[in-house]
Amino acid sequence: MTSPKRDPRITPARPDLAARFLEGMIEASRFSEGQPYVVVSGTTALRSQASGTGAQVSELLFGERFTVYEDRGGWVWGQSARDGYVGYAERTAVAPDPSSGLPTHMVSALFAHLIPTPDLKTSALALLPMSAQLTLGELSPCGGYRRVQEYDGWICVRHIRQIGEPNGDYVSIAERFFGAPYLWGGKTASGIDCSGLVQVAMAAADISMPRDSDLQLTACRHRQWTAIKRNQARRGDLAFFPGHVGIMIDHETLLHANATHMAVTVDPLTDVIDWVGRSKAHPFSGLYRQPE
Repeated sequence: MTSPKRDPRITPARPDLAARFLEGMIEASRFSEGQPYVVVSGTTALRSQASGTGAQVSELLFGERFTVYEDRGGWVWGQSARDGYVGYAERTAVAPDPSSGLPTHMVSALFAHLIPTPDLKTSALALLPMSAQLTLGELSPCGGYRRVQEYDGWICVRHIRQIGEPNGDYVSIAERFFGAPYLWGGKTASGIDCSGLVQVAMAAADISMPRDSDLQLTACRHRQWTAIKRNQARRGDLAFFPGHVGIMIDHETLLHANATHMAVTVDPLTDVIDWVGRSKAHPFSGLYRQPE
């Protein structure tokens, strides 16, 4: 049997092991149903290998569901339920999913502390980043905190929102990351890459996006976003380049996480095209606008 070519970033398959749902479609020595887990650390790197020196390909945020197909040697190999990304995570960063349903809330602040008791003076258990997913329980007697079921901790109600509840536009959300350091594979204000910025900001506005810029461009096309000419650009358009993406904040200026400045910066679109053009024959892939 000849296996069809599949994107390894989002296909849980290795020569020795693959997800059960791929049986009959690909070749592997064995197949696994996978077990539902949830991320219980604030963040954890998703790596290309079961090693702390393996390349960070993405980042899992607290509360993200993660299907585990292998648990061995202090590492789990699996697939993110949020964006389908596949990789290795440290075993201590995940736990069997205790919830019976989908997350109800997400962190709306850049960061929020998870605390053991609903008390202002208590110490923090973990630091949760924007777009971390939560399943919330009861309200504290003071009304200022909600119980987080994934960790049996508490979080300030000012730092969360219900999924589906308006949280502002994704451009304003992305602008809050201005100055954050660049980190390949990162998805938080302590370190973020270009597609991570787009994904997290749009997730905070309840718009799902794939993890990488090329996948995001494909998603825009499949979702019938409108291709826009450069002289018609406006705030909110996504600007794509080979291996790069950013968000237009006006008709000529781009917000993006970039390796040129090693930070989230604002730059003229023409400058970014010139930078990319130093190494690419076709430096600009186009502007796309979400349907109104």
